[in-house]
Amino acid sequence: MIIVGLTGSIATGKSTAAKLLKKMGIMVFDSDAYVHKLMLKADIIAQIATKFPDAVENGIISRPKLGKEVFANKAGLKDLEKIIHPLVRKEIKRLIRKNAKNGAKIIVFDIPLLFEGGWEKYCDIVINVFCNHKTQEKRALERSNMNKDKFNSILSRLVDEKEREEKADFMLSSDYGLDYTKFELIRIINDLLEY
Repeated sequence: MIIVGLTGSIATGKSTAAKLLKKMGIMVFDSDAYVHKLMLKADIIAQIATKFPDAVENGIISRPKLGKEVFANKAGLKDLEKIIHPLVRKEIKRLIRKNAKNGAKIIVFDIPLLFEGGWEKYCDIVINVFCNHKTQEKRALERSNMNKDKFNSILSRLVDEKEREEKADFMLSSDYGLDYTKFELIRIINDLLEY
């Protein structure tokens, strides 16, 4: 079974690529969605409340407040990662075992912070989705609760495109529309399955 890491900087088209892979019948693990589910669990809320009391309101994690706290300092981010990452690792390992047992030929881990978190070590192949900076900025600023300062702040914490290109096995451009992205994904997956 081939384990593929799917990643990309903010607003580059990674989520679209993940949806296309799912439509192709490939199992895609959405790490963001999994972390959202984890943050609804009472024991996780309690651990986060201990480290970030201002981020929990009426027993519920306020993601905007938690984001402000953890991105304001590296120590805070490390504290959050110590709570969340072991559970994500456990789920990744479970999915690898389950899909291998079921005879899957390929599994995709959709992890936005793949390189930043060192998650590529769990992958045989990494696909990095990218687009030109102007398109990326336009897409990002169309999101609710996003402004130029926030966008630039997020970018400053991410691995830059040059390093992504060096680390990735495949670079997938989303600059040329959905049909092109789909065609390239099919080509990449077919290449992997033939290998």
